Amino acid sequence: MTGVCQLRAHAEERNKNTAAPNIHVHLLFMNPTVSQIPAAAKFRLLCPGFCSTLPPSMNPSFKTYSEWLATRRSKLSRGGLWLEGREPGRPDPAGFDTAKLKILICRLSPYEDVLASITHRILLHAAQSVPGVFADLAFFPSESDALVMRQDDVPFWLATGCKRPPADFDVVAISLSVQQEAIHLPLALKQSGLQLDFEGRMAAERHPFLLLGGHGAASVPFLHGDANGPGTGGLVDAVCRGDGITWLREC
Repeated sequence: MTGVCQLRAHAEERNKNTAAPNIHVHLLFMNPTVSQIPAAAKFRLLCPGFCSTLPPSMNPSFKTYSEWLATRRSKLSRGGLWLEGREPGRPDPAGFDTAKLKILICRLSPYEDVLASITHRILLHAAQSVPGVFADLAFFPSESDALVMRQDDVPFWLATGCKRPPADFDVVAISLSVQQEAIHLPLALKQSGLQLDFEGRMAAERHPFLLLGGHGAASVPFLHGDANGPGTGGLVDAVCRGDGITWLREC
């Protein structure tokens, strides 16, 4: 770990004129010390519209990811049901464009493996309860589905509701339930058009804030070393310590 610092950030201190909802976040920043982190890195979680790297170049045969799903459905497991995003309580995709803050909650296991889990459902509900926030879910694809998505350059963490890439969101919130899931993180980031190292994220013109949480988040120190050579920083920007539901409700 190249440096760990604790920061409590207040949205009103970042920019009193911003249209973002007030956000209070108790985080552990996993990269350089506070004095070395540019202000944008500390507070981009509070700045809607700051983040959006270029997603992988989608197969030119498709104009949208919704069109891709409709066309490739027969090649996906269970007819692509896991990418439908139509479960009860899911947000209206039309709300994405008008949202002040956009959060993508990502699982590190396939949909089938976490179907019975309530973690992402509770997180989604907590995020959606904050006025001005649009939240969606993404799941790591199964091996067979990953092959199809790679073939067409579709992000592994495609938002299942609004069918947008992670790069279109302000925050990519990664849920790590058990340590074994961590093996999927580098591939999920790479195949979703996201930078693997802190230095790369800061060099990008726009990039989502990468936040790691979940029961296993505090026990995977091997994730926080330099990802791309000395001094480049780790795979995530910060770790949410403790109950993620608590700080989401403080928004």
